[in-house]
Amino acid sequence: MKHFLTSVFAAIVCIFLSVPVCSGDEAARNRKAIRIILTTTHNTPRLERSLGSDIKAYVCEDTGTIEVELYEVRQADICIIDSKDNTVDYCTTNGQQFVMLDMPDTPGTYLLVICSEELYAEGIFTVE
Repeated sequence: MKHFLTSVFAAIVCIFLSVPVCSGDEAARNRKAIRIILTTTHNTPRLERSLGSDIKAYVCEDTGTIEVELYEVRQADICIIDSKDNTVDYCTTNGQQFVMLDMPDTPGTYLLVICSEELYAEGIFTVE
């Protein structure tokens, strides 16, 4: 009986490992990375990171969103600003690692700004 249960468990694990994640793999191919320029604030010591930046952002045209991944950021204000200095979308995080903002409807160049006590970051993206 032990061998049977072990075999069933192993088969289930193999099935789950071989099945692609729902639409995540597909969506990842349709995302365009936003190049983020990351700096620390004057109030905090320089961040020591060996794995790169603490923020990643993507334009996802399939879902009509701007996806922001935050690593080791407690609270942050995130906003999208258009070329006329108007705020198009805005949100405040409370420790979430993943945030989605609505992609602007109007074609143009936009600035993504992430501001927190730990860091300040900017990225420019285009909506066609």
